[in-house]
Amino acid sequence: MYRFILQLAQENDFQSTRLLKILHAIQKRYFYIPTNAIEMLAEQLHIPRTHIQSVVAFTVFFIRNPVANTRF
Repeated sequence: MYRFILQLAQENDFQSTRLLKILHAIQKRYFYIPTNAIEMLAEQLHIPRTHIQSVVAFTVFFIRNPVANTRF
């Protein structure tokens, strides 16, 4: 996961203004926003972890927990 987060940060020039775009890419890959991804992203973008958590919590289309597989 670390390499993926680093690659996203690099592709977006480590700009926190591109946070939504980066979070969309993370969710597309993992189907939710993992807590450790938030921590890594905060480190790479030099912004508080709580800022990213607030954005994820406020934005309704981001999922914080893995979705259970309901197929039988």
